[in-house]
Amino acid sequence: HKNVKSKAETKAETKAETKAETKAETKAETKSETKAETKAETKSEGEKLKVLDLFCGCGGMTKGLVDAGFDIIAGIDIWDKAIENYQKNFNHKAICEDIRNLSPEQLENTLQQKLDIDVIVGGPPCQGFSIAGKRDTKDPRNSLFMEYVKYINYFNPRGFIMENVMGILSMKTATGENVIDIILSQFSLKYNCVVLKLFASDFEVPQNRRRVIIIGIRKDLNIIPKEVESFIKTVDQRIPAPPGADIYDATGIRRGDTGSVFDSVGRRDRSVFRRCDFH
Repeated sequence: HKNVKSKAETKAETKAETKAETKAETKAETKSETKAETKAETKSEGEKLKVLDLFCGCGGMTKGLVDAGFDIIAGIDIWDKAIENYQKNFNHKAICEDIRNLSPEQLENTLQQKLDIDVIVGGPPCQGFSIAGKRDTKDPRNSLFMEYVKYINYFNPRGFIMENVMGILSMKTATGENVIDIILSQFSLKYNCVVLKLFASDFEVPQNRRRVIIIGIRKDLNIIPKEVESFIKTVDQRIPAPPGADIYDATGIRRGDTGSVFDSVGRRDRSVFRRCDFH
């Protein structure tokens, strides 16, 4: 009886040990595979993120990204004069083309390479562009915005940056839908998004300009985009100048002067300084 019991116990223990070992091996393999996949998804240190600039204009956003250390693959815009300017400022490819007539596949053929894009940027117009028929031209689903979405869906970048005017936040379609809600519904399928209302002068840009910036990061990367912190912290930082200098020193206009720097363009209204928000 004791021998039979001992045999049964031994069999049970062996089975338990085998099960535990198998479970441990499976866990180790899974962990190893996950680590390998994560490593493959992460850019090696020092490798620049590759960017495609849609609706690039003369390259304002490209310039900022280049300065930040990104690798711009190409810029695309329909305006020939803007592209001429773009080409004089950057060494990478600039393409003058209507994006509606340039599919992502055609872009790769033009560049003669299969593209691995990390970030797509651009400011697609979200009103006044109807693809066909009598559709609501204020509906982004009928506009160049969807071309932007098409490129994102094709290249599946790690992230995107979309720029637009402040009015996009209050814009509605003919049926009363909020344009920004439609836009986010397209992006939120694959991306964690944040909508930012930024003031240019808060980031050392000498312009009294507000813009909406939408930043999206692919959901599988498990990164939530955050609010951007302003570079400018105090009023004094808005106008860098030597001690004792003022706006008149910067422009050459003195208090009481009868002329102004605007004379050359036939504009003598010096009240422009009162209208500008320097603070």
